[in-house]
Amino acid sequence: MTLADDGYGETLRYRLLSSTAWFFLVFALVWNTGISVFFIHLIPLQELAPLLFMIPFVAMGVGMAVAALVQLFGHVEVRCRDEGLELFTGIGTVGRTRRIRFDEIAKVAVRPSDISSNNRRLDGVGIELASGKTLWLLRGAKPERQEYVVNFLRTLVARAKH
Repeated sequence: MTLADDGYGETLRYRLLSSTAWFFLVFALVWNTGISVFFIHLIPLQELAPLLFMIPFVAMGVGMAVAALVQLFGHVEVRCRDEGLELFTGIGTVGRTRRIRFDEIAKVAVRPSDISSNNRRLDGVGIELASGKTLWLLRGAKPERQEYVVNFLRTLVARAKH
């Protein structure tokens, strides 16, 4: 986890690497290998119905491969700008950016998330918006890291609102 000032505001950056990345990678390799073998046997038939039937299976394989890549090589950046926060999730410069104005943020806290592991809900940094929606960061991370991010975000929100 790194904290830097890029001249426009502070930026907190951390990697997404987790143990589930290896599961997604192995699953994607096995799944896509099986689909490829099946697909190769369908191509000579030149029939449309079996090829259309394969679309959801190919889409799932692509989705699993993307999930594995994002978890292995992805990162999250929380950027503080004058008007609010920018939450970027992706690989390099390719990804998704969500913008949140400071006046939309109702509460920032560590609390149980909606994801569970071994029948136990994982704690995460929840950014509760005035609309009732919650954005999650660092689910399942070490409590020290979560508290650091919560304190960082609370400081930014308090500074912006005053």
